[in-house]
This record gives sequence, structure tokens and C-alpha cells, in this order.
Amino acid sequence: MKTLVLAAHPDDETLGAGATIAKFASQGELIKVVSFTDGAGARGSTQVGRQSSLDLAAKILGIQCIETHNFPDNRMDTVPLLDVVKVIEKNIEEWKPQRILTHSRSCLNIDHKKVFEASLVATRGSHIKVMSYEVPSSTEWNHGAPFVPNCFVDVTGFESKKIAALRIAYSEELRSGNHPRSLELILQQMRVNGSVCCVAYAERFEIVKEVM
Repeated sequence: MKTLVLAAHPDDETLGAGATIAKFASQGELIKVVSFTDGAGARGSTQVGRQSSLDLAAKILGIQCIETHNFPDNRMDTVPLLDVVKVIEKNIEEWKPQRILTHSRSCLNIDHKKVFEASLVATRGSHIKVMSYEVPSSTEWNHGAPFVPNCFVDVTGFESKKIAALRIAYSEELRSGNHPRSLELILQQMRVNGSVCCVAYAERFEIVKEVM
């Protein structure tokens, strides 16, 4: 089984599906992450990119393959959709995934929206299963278009992998207190997700397309 994870920025893959990725990898699945921006372009010239952080997160989560691109951070709406679609199509052709994890249509972040839209175009007519993940402080803040999960992955035993990847690789992207990107609330959210399906910890997704 091969899974292709599409992330607008390095850290989205871990925030949205880190524990699921770790579980799939532990079961022998091959995981590839494609990151479209450096995740730092909109934060001023002193902020460095996150590619090295993605490399570190990959080691923790068990991701076998990484591909990075330099589309403009938080300005992917200025990029022709076809350019993003071509990146995804190339990866589908070469990686041949049976499953794609991508952003949600509900995200506020414009880069997330662009990647989601390109995912739909790139997978048209295919039998690839497409699932959207949620990103804290982006997906849940779009009150006009709420995220509607219809798939829960039991990640009990792998929640610590996600927390470790965030703490070690993406500490600069975390927040404190009652912010949705605090480690405490990220862990609690997985517990709440788990309570919906009677497991200890879960990550939730929206199945966009599945051919059975």
C-alpha cells in the first residue's frame, strides 16, 4: 500500500495526520510527503524555511520519501492551478499511490485551499482514495464551511509519535495556552476524536472520494 500526503507547508502533514502516518508506516505502508512551499515566505526575511524540519519529522513518523517545492508561501492563489496539478499528477504517475491525504476544502489558509482544489483535478477519473485532514487554527476557524469528518483512524499508541514530531521538528509552529496549536490541546483533540468512536486516540478525516 502506498499513501501520498499533500501538504501546503512543512508541518501540515504532522498537524493534520501525523499519528495516522506513523501508524500506516508501522504497518509497512510506504508514505511520501509532497510539500509545496517552504512555510516561511510570509513571515519576513529572518524566518528560515522548514525543509530541514520536515526531514526530522519524517524520521520520527516513518515517512520514506519527501519532495519539496518553492511555491510562494501564503500566496499560492497567485499560482496557476495547472502548475500545482502537474506536481500532483507527476507524483501519482511515479509513486502510484492507492490513497491520498490532502487538505480540506474548509481551511481558511489560501495555500491549503489551492492544494485541495488541485487534488480534485489531479485525481479526476482515478480510483485513488482521497481523504482530507484538518489543520489546527485553519480548518476549524472557517465557521462558514465546517469540516465534516466521516472517517476516524484509531491512532492509539501513535499519538506520542505525532506529539514528538511537533515538539522536536516544529516547535516554532506551536503555541501555548488555549491556542489550538498547543501540544496539550492537540493531544486532547485526539482524545476527543477517539471518544467519538470509543478508542483512546483518533485522527479524523473527510473521505472526498472512494471507489469500491
